[in-house]
Amino acid sequence: MRLIALGCGETLVDEMADIPVWMFKAGPESCEGLPKARAGVYTWTAPKSAKRGDLFYLYCTRPSSSFVALGRLCTDPVPPRRSRLRRGRGTTRTGKPRYAAWVQIIGFEHPTHLHEARMHGDLRGWGALRNLAGTHARVPDAGVRWALEEILLLTNPAASDRHRKWLTGSPYPRDLDPREPARLMWEPPPPGKRPNDHEVFLQRRIAKYLRHHGWRDHDRERDGFSIPPSNLLRLDERSRGFPDIVMVSTSRQKVLVVVEVKKDATPYPGRNGVDQLDDYGPAMRRVARGWTVERWLVARSIHPVVQKWAADRRIETYEWQGQPARLKKV
Repeated sequence: MRLIALGCGETLVDEMADIPVWMFKAGPESCEGLPKARAGVYTWTAPKSAKRGDLFYLYCTRPSSSFVALGRLCTDPVPPRRSRLRRGRGTTRTGKPRYAAWVQIIGFEHPTHLHEARMHGDLRGWGALRNLAGTHARVPDAGVRWALEEILLLTNPAASDRHRKWLTGSPYPRDLDPREPARLMWEPPPPGKRPNDHEVFLQRRIAKYLRHHGWRDHDRERDGFSIPPSNLLRLDERSRGFPDIVMVSTSRQKVLVVVEVKKDATPYPGRNGVDQLDDYGPAMRRVARGWTVERWLVARSIHPVVQKWAADRRIETYEWQGQPARLKKV
């Protein structure tokens, strides 16, 4: 038993030191927009040997190079479906199956840079902080675990409180199908020729449909504002974004729509459609001042978790049904 200081004059009696702790790694696009006040539920890649209840610290790779969140596995990791493996999908770069699980994640208000972590005395000998190759690493011993808790949780009270609750066995989110991550797991597009159901082709079909149902392409002279080529929007000082479709209403004055198209809208951070539209909406309002900007998420299927996120942010959701072509509001 050991007392761990967690800030605000509070301590935690760690009676569950046998719970495995991991370091998960992800790119910047997966680390943006993580909730900081309460834990969100996502699908995430995880090591095969991890188990339900394991905790992890999320490390964001360059250019951030920082620890940005705390998480807990809500289900055991599962491999991709065999049909995906037969198509050469659902594998790592080395050809091994990529496992995934439902997780809870809460972001840090104050991320800790890798250099700061390396300077901690109890972490200087941990090889995982020196060689960042691979995706995940298990915390090897109690000394490293205590050090991570000290440098990552002291300055993040909300995450510290969530850490305490997870250690003492707080309930898991309900209605999570443990097999579902095998289907929902995000993957990069395949190299070479794009398949017929690739998002690029869906965008073209959906744009064609909208042109026949009350929408038209943006015209600079007619509409009085200009959108850069390829719908390139300036999101902030350092980042840019490309909405899939931007169109203007033919029946309502000064109304335009920003559409994000997904094959399957799954609860994966940064790539679920809702997070992207959260960025595109304000950016488009800055470009088209005085216009009403509607945000639509269109996909062949939309997971209930993503539907809830969209409803909370007043984003309209539609399922694309290709035969016959139509949009069904969900």
